[in-house]
Amino acid sequence: MNIDINKIISFKIPLEGYFILHCLHNDEKYILTNYVKNVNKIPTKVFLDLIKDGYLIVNESDSDNPVFTIDNIEITDKFKLEVLKILDISNLDFSKAFEQLREYYPTKVPSPSGGPDRRLHADIDRCKKLYSNIIMKNGIVDVEKHNFIIQCIKYEINERVKGKNLSYMNQLPKYLHQKLWELVEDDVKKSLIENGNVEIESNVNNKTMFGSKEF
Repeated sequence: MNIDINKIISFKIPLEGYFILHCLHNDEKYILTNYVKNVNKIPTKVFLDLIKDGYLIVNESDSDNPVFTIDNIEITDKFKLEVLKILDISNLDFSKAFEQLREYYPTKVPSPSGGPDRRLHADIDRCKKLYSNIIMKNGIVDVEKHNFIIQCIKYEINERVKGKNLSYMNQLPKYLHQKLWELVEDDVKKSLIENGNVEIESNVNNKTMFGSKEF
């Protein structure tokens, strides 16, 4: 997990607060457990400040005297959107998801032969059907898959720009039909993990107390 000092300063998040938020986002709760158990308790004030700033919520009935545990705290969409710059997934339906796909996928690219630009957004109705089959599960958008495909598109564009071969980008129908994001899937996952912007599954389910009134 990388710590972005510029973000800590820009958003005025204390180091322990940023540590909590990133562990929760990366599903690395075991790191919080080990820290509290082997290093130091995290002051309650840190959690309360994160709640006040809108970056953390606590599922606790006694709001006047909250007890923070590994199971009742979670990050908010505000943290994901403002700090991590993750795609806006609030109230995401298929129409919005498909619109985001088209916004991120290049509309046109230079022709390899030097002729007119190549248009990539062909056969939109087919693209809609293909993308619906890819990200819709029981009538609900698979947000994680949609977000990951966007990340793959951004990665491929960046790599093609660096390699000066953006002109060979595939048309959107072919990209979706052949699931071409899978060609860069491993590289994107590695990149996201290195930058602390991907959720990593953890089997840790034990309940652990965080914070202390004595700080």
